[in-house]
Amino acid sequence: MAITREQMEAIAQSVQETQGELNVAQNNRGSLRAQLTEVEFVAKELKMLTSEDDGRVFKLVGPIMVAQGLDEARANVNTRLEFIGAELKKADDLVEKLEKKSEQTRMALLQGQQLLMDQMRAQGAAQGK
Repeated sequence: MAITREQMEAIAQSVQETQGELNVAQNNRGSLRAQLTEVEFVAKELKMLTSEDDGRVFKLVGPIMVAQGLDEARANVNTRLEFIGAELKKADDLVEKLEKKSEQTRMALLQGQQLLMDQMRAQGAAQGK
């Protein structure tokens, strides 16, 4: 099997693009994990509150603190936990998929480089005869 320099360049470009996509996906996953940690902290804080503690919490909406019922705040935080958890699962799956794709394209690049080297050696040997 012969391989051209153009094919090698295309494979190398694919490796770079996949690595870029992987970096973006990993950054997004990191952001989601940070959000999840923050929301889990808020959920723990809300669990410590009881209705005897005035039953109200305050939520920052833009530059304003807005009073919110404790049950409503807990429901909102639980919904947010579910949403972030689902998004984190998607992000994990995407990172796993891109890692596999990256490994496959790197292997294709290595195989292509080996083929190209073999072709160059064969041409050199043919010229040396």
